[in-house]
Amino acid sequence: MKHSQKSKLILLICMGLIGVFTVFLLFRRSFKSDKNLGYEQITMEQAVKYMKYEKDYVLIDVSSEEEYKDYHIPSSISVPYDELKQYASDHLEDKTQMIYVCSSDGTQSRKAANLLCEAGYTNVTEIGRTDKYEAASEAAIGLLDKVLENEKGRIRDK
Repeated sequence: MKHSQKSKLILLICMGLIGVFTVFLLFRRSFKSDKNLGYEQITMEQAVKYMKYEKDYVLIDVSSEEEYKDYHIPSSISVPYDELKQYASDHLEDKTQMIYVCSSDGTQSRKAANLLCEAGYTNVTEIGRTDKYEAASEAAIGLLDKVLENEKGRIRDK
């Protein structure tokens, strides 16, 4: 192998390793926006999928009572942000239980997730704005319908 071919091969290998390392860092970062948060942030789409299969979780909407009345996620518990600290100490005894937090604007839910982490809760996930739930839920149902249709086709073909 000539010197220039070896150099090209080494350069190609290095570029490949850099690319793999970059993808790894980006993928790893997608699970938590910032290591200093103390809680996980996921999209509403991810939350809808997780909540379909998880059993022992609490979904807290920290929107104001008026905002909650206007729109909320089914099965969510209305606990306005200003009441969350007291609610948590009174009702959330298991500090390792999965807690999803949402709000009408997303800002309050981030503050609430932080408050819960500071209070010692270790399994807190902030899922953002409640108005994204309907679209996320429909997308999850659409995906499930596609999977079921594919399975029906496979069974029919056997």
